[in-house]
Amino acid sequence: MLAALGATGALPSGPFTVSTTAKDYGSIRGRVGVAFDRFLLFGTGGWATGNPSTAFALTGSAPFVTTGARSNGWTAGVGLEYAITDTILGRIEYRYTDFHTSGFVNVPANIVDGGTRTPISDFRVGFAYKFGVGL
Repeated sequence: MLAALGATGALPSGPFTVSTTAKDYGSIRGRVGVAFDRFLLFGTGGWATGNPSTAFALTGSAPFVTTGARSNGWTAGVGLEYAITDTILGRIEYRYTDFHTSGFVNVPANIVDGGTRTPISDFRVGFAYKFGVGL
C-alpha cells in the first residue's frame, strides 16, 4: 500500500510505477530426493537473504523515493539431477524465493508504504564434478 500526498494534501496525478530489483541474494537450503538408476528427483527449501531495492515513481518520472535494506525470507524448489558419469553430474532446477521488506514512513515527502513483497523465480542449469570417487 503506497500513498503519496502532495503539499496540498491531494494525491499527485498518477499512475504510479513501483519497481523492485534484487542485486544479490543467497540461501542456505536442505535437499531431499528420490534416486532411481542415475537420476535424482529432489525438493529443496530453506532460508534466504538478499538486498532488494524498491523505487516508487510517477510513471515516466524519476523515482521520488527508493527503499532498500537486507531482507530475509524463504526459498523452495524442485529439480532433477543426472549422473552423466560417476564423477560428472548435470542438473536442472526451479527455485522460488520470497522476501518481505518492512514498510516505511517518509515524513518530508509525506509517503507511507505498508511493506513490499519481492518474489523471485529462478530456472537453473548446472554441472558438478565429484572429487574422490573410487578412492
